[in-house]
Amino acid sequence: ALFDPNKQWCSYQILTTLSKESSPLFPDEEGAVNHHSEKHLDSWKQALAEEEAEELHDDVHAAAKWLPHRLMNEVESWSGSTSADFNYEHEAVMGRMLSWLLCLEFMDSAASVDMRNRACISSYLDRTGAVGVVLELSLYLANVQKERSLDWMTCTSIDNNTDGGEADTFALSNVATL
Repeated sequence: ALFDPNKQWCSYQILTTLSKESSPLFPDEEGAVNHHSEKHLDSWKQALAEEEAEELHDDVHAAAKWLPHRLMNEVESWSGSTSADFNYEHEAVMGRMLSWLLCLEFMDSAASVDMRNRACISSYLDRTGAVGVVLELSLYLANVQKERSLDWMTCTSIDNNTDGGEADTFALSNVATL
């Protein structure tokens, strides 16, 4: 729904609200990591020493308790992407940017419960290559000079998006500037 212009604003608001719960989505260790993420974890661990692989395993399992499975699948799909692979269509870029912002929201919520969760989720996101993808897209899209005074809520708040009945739109350059 984050990639559908008709649904992205509403789905973003719902997922942001869910992220504020300050409790893991999947508190039970069993079943926290979905099949798709488990396959990525196995491939990432192959190039690591045993101790590093064990740490990554723990980090991914901790991240999987806090992040929605589909959000993890989306971010993992960016792994190994280069700028030549990017789809710069508005819907695709906005979906990726909103996915990233949601990862940060869930990470903040997890860190408010236990600061170690921030390190675990950061390690997981680093392994996916998401940071590089988001920076690349942000540099491509952001109008830093014009939009540098923006803050988080000016782009995503309900009040900002209901001026003309178009409550489901985001300004892509504004979100990229964040």
